[in-house]
Order: sequence, then C-alpha cells, then structure tokens
Amino acid sequence: MPAAPPGAKVVLHVGCGRPDPENLHERFRRPGWFEVRLDIDPDMRPDVVADIIDMPEVSSESVDAVWSSHNIEHVFTHEVPKVLGEFFRVLRAGGEVLITTPDLQRAAERIARGRLEDPLYESEAGAITPLDMVYGHVGYVADGFEFMAHRTGYTAHTLTQKLRAAGFADVVVRRDRSDLSLWATARRAGAA
Repeated sequence: MPAAPPGAKVVLHVGCGRPDPENLHERFRRPGWFEVRLDIDPDMRPDVVADIIDMPEVSSESVDAVWSSHNIEHVFTHEVPKVLGEFFRVLRAGGEVLITTPDLQRAAERIARGRLEDPLYESEAGAITPLDMVYGHVGYVADGFEFMAHRTGYTAHTLTQKLRAAGFADVVVRRDRSDLSLWATARRAGAA
C-alpha cells in the first residue's frame, strides 16, 4: 500500500475502477486527502489488488475513510458481514465509511408496475433498468465481467441493520431519487 504524505488523511477507495479522479467522491477530492485505490481487477491499475471480502494488504486501523461506490452488491449475502467487517477493521477510530449501492426497494416498485426492462436513468455505462439494479448491468456481464453481477441487494432498512451489526456507529442511510441509490455513512467509534 502506498504511503500517504505526512499529515494527509487516507481514503481507501474500494472497487475503484479505472484511474479517474472523478471516480473518487468529491468529499475526498479536497486538499488533505490521499487516495489508495483497491480493485479486484488488476487491469484497473489499482494500488492494491484485492477482493473486498478479504483485504490483508491493508493494515488494521490504517485508513481514515473507506469509499465504496456500487461494490457491496457484488458479493453474496453471506459475505456481507465479512465485507463490512473488513471496512470496519481497516478504519482508524473515528474513521468513516461512505457507501452507495442500488436501492432495491425502488427497483421493486418499478418491477411491480411492470417496468422490469424500462430505462430508469442514464449512467456512464448506459441506460439502467430495474433488471440491471437487481442483477447487475447486463452489458458488463455480457462482456465477460462476471464479477460485476449483483449477488445481493439492500433496502435502506437492511443496509442500516448490516452496518450496525458490523459495529458501526452513527449510521445514516438515505434514499437518492435521482439515481435510485442508497447512500450510507457510518463511523468507527472512538476519537477522530
């Protein structure tokens, strides 16, 4: 793992994708933050090649924040406690996690109205349908990126429960209407 400049806070960007400053949440693009990129795909040229289920290359209590954008839905349900446990493990006391993931309650509402394959919004990957929200973007999976398939999902209630069960404090999960995602923030208790 690369060393941060003296005095900088470290954000572990899990599932970082291709090198692009825009992939890092704006909260962490401010001066004083140092990004460490982690991805399962070595073609993304991350600092650390690892699966979010097990990140032994990242030391315990070594980062100030974890940023996870549309990653935690790619693991099986029984692996979610391991993933959130890893996020918790690598955070320093007072550190925060910021997570965004599809809102399956919103997808289910559209599916119940018969809109399974109707475009809901546009993303950089193209049109997103309720089917994509549940199972993963059809285009990525069809192109051979099977690790992009969705293996679990969340509602605001279930994500809140899972974060609390992992030991996180100050859990807040909100529903975003513009991209039909959940946005969660939580902290590892202790002094910042």
